[in-house]
Amino acid sequence: MKKLFVTISLALISLGAFAQKGEQNIGAYLLHQYDLPWLEGIGFKYQINVTNVIRLEAVYDYYPDDGLSSSMYDFNINGHYLFNLTDKFIAYPFVGVNYTHFTTGLTGTISGFAPNIGGGIQYKLKKFRIGAELKCQYLNNEYYTSILGIGVTYTL
Repeated sequence: MKKLFVTISLALISLGAFAQKGEQNIGAYLLHQYDLPWLEGIGFKYQINVTNVIRLEAVYDYYPDDGLSSSMYDFNINGHYLFNLTDKFIAYPFVGVNYTHFTTGLTGTISGFAPNIGGGIQYKLKKFRIGAELKCQYLNNEYYTSILGIGVTYTL
């Protein structure tokens, strides 16, 4: 029983060995909205690991005018819980809050604060991480979208 406890403890400790407390990343992502497929965008992010398994993230996403008089931008603050699948792969669920400003020629402007939730995966290279994430973003119970982001971050 004691050997089993030690083995499980070492396995749990090793989960946090990949991401280091204080590590900072900056990155850019290409974005695709599934519920509004005509809106394609780009996102920029800053991440900091506050512990070996908890990461905070600030995000700015921008979707330029699509020719149909629709555009959007949002700011997000997210918290990630990091799972080290291997020494190169990290998976993470996240929750956060966003401020979204959506303008369309059909309904006018919708803006406000709302929650978001999602998850992602990253592959670690020396100073870069290639990743993908999917998030569900809400806006005042009137608006909902799923957003796929694919991009890269750089470790400072």
